[in-house]
Amino acid sequence: NRSPLPLSYVWFQLDQNLGVATVMTRLSRLGFIDLNNYTHLIMVDGRYSSISKKQKQNIALWVNNGGVLVTSQSAASWAENLCFSPNDCDSEAAKAPVEEATKAIPYGDFDDQRAKRIIGGAIVRATVDPTHPIAYGYDDEMPLFRKGSTLLKNSSNAFSTPVSYAQEPLISGYIGEQRLNEMRGQAAVIAERRGKGVVIRFANNPIFRGFWSGTERLWVNALYFGPLIRNTELP
Repeated sequence: NRSPLPLSYVWFQLDQNLGVATVMTRLSRLGFIDLNNYTHLIMVDGRYSSISKKQKQNIALWVNNGGVLVTSQSAASWAENLCFSPNDCDSEAAKAPVEEATKAIPYGDFDDQRAKRIIGGAIVRATVDPTHPIAYGYDDEMPLFRKGSTLLKNSSNAFSTPVSYAQEPLISGYIGEQRLNEMRGQAAVIAERRGKGVVIRFANNPIFRGFWSGTERLWVNALYFGPLIRNTELP
């Protein structure tokens, strides 16, 4: 992981606030753990490129058999490429789009360009589907604390997005125009049924430093109500 801090937020929320004993492990030990002994796997912001195709297949199989996978930020992006079917884990190089030639930018503009792309911390407006189990107890709109620039790949299932960024999301703070336009109407939380289990992806960390308590319930709902999410594929 990039930092032990995201993991400490999870530990504190579970152990200190919810009274749930938590098993924590290093990524290098993941392949030696029998996931069938666990109901939930929580993955925080970090680097997961070292996870092999076989491990991805094992996690996907565990989810299909009833496991609840809860991910946030870069882990949520990583979870978009789990091996639920043989084609899901094809070579990334084979699926990579052709990139356009990079336009030259003056060296002196680097700091300004970087500031426009980083979301250091802002309050944004989100629309909520209060009928969804993940959004239980919420109204149809809520403020989120937004840090980082993770964007979720939209689900093909129209019933799998309990929280989305509003078309005019910024309430307070600074977000560069490019990032703001990318966020408009995009999913902030996606919860998809996979077999008997579920994969829940948070674009941001809903328990960041334990100070934005308004989104803590979303995360707790993901743990306890995630298994209640039904198969919503239309015939």
